[in-house]
Amino acid sequence: MGLYAAWAAAAPVGALFSVAGWAHFATPGPFLGIMKGMPLESTHMAAVYVSGVFELLGGVGLLLGPLLGQPAVAELAAWGLFWLVVAVSPANINMYLNNLAFGKDKMSYG
Repeated sequence: MGLYAAWAAAAPVGALFSVAGWAHFATPGPFLGIMKGMPLESTHMAAVYVSGVFELLGGVGLLLGPLLGQPAVAELAAWGLFWLVVAVSPANINMYLNNLAFGKDKMSYG
């Protein structure tokens, strides 16, 4: 795959994760809300910020890696984002199973 084709494939996902990572800092409330009832409540805010940092890093890696001619950066970012999604999935499942709102919106059918 050529340089710009790789960037075109990675850029939308990189932009999505970058914006989501920024949102963890700008409006942490919705991210905290979906963790309601989960264990280790005292660590929830730290988890929101840490996941936000890694979403930003991964998103920027996907956006800039191919443009800088560093496919290894984009590949590392992609793997990092994959494992981040695995790590935060329990909070998303918690939101769905307990009919919790993400901000004002409920994502479940319950």
